[in-house]
Amino acid sequence: MKTARTPRFDNAWHKAIAMYPDENDRRALTEAIRKYQLDGVEPDLPPVLMVAFAFLRPTIDRRRRNAEKARSRREVKKKKEEKTAVTNNECKIRKPVTDGVAGSPMMLTDLYGSRLENDRARLLSIASDTGRKCRKNITVDDVVRNISFFNDYLFRSADKVDSEEAYMKRFIDFFVKLMRLPSIAPAHNVPRNCQE
Repeated sequence: MKTARTPRFDNAWHKAIAMYPDENDRRALTEAIRKYQLDGVEPDLPPVLMVAFAFLRPTIDRRRRNAEKARSRREVKKKKEEKTAVTNNECKIRKPVTDGVAGSPMMLTDLYGSRLENDRARLLSIASDTGRKCRKNITVDDVVRNISFFNDYLFRSADKVDSEEAYMKRFIDFFVKLMRLPSIAPAHNVPRNCQE
């Protein structure tokens, strides 16, 4: 039952042992305490020294139990971390959902639409590119507002998308065509920057 590092030998113990008049007794008691700390084997000492040892033994035993509990907690934590690392590596190894994953077309369409709604950089890019092509002021809100409209269109369409890339291409084409449609609002209600 050996410990990984040298157990603590309190300064108070040194002082108490130093009070013994016989140097051999001091050395024997110190050695007995250190051995007990390391291997847990009870020493065979003269009765006077055994009394002194008996006073220290509960402290040594308590520290050993605490050290074993701490070691167990570290081992459990290490195993959890290893398990988490393995799980994370498995997640990295798995193919992403965009690679033609089996699933209903509706589920994939919802997934791709949700990803687009949460991709601010892509939304800004689509709004900017479509605005240039259509010569209109198009905002991110305009793009987001039409994602569900496009998804409804796809659900009713015979054509289905099988990858996120195909979804994005189809959505951009759809959105550009939609934004090129003439406005049905009266001209006086249309903002100046949209009357082109």
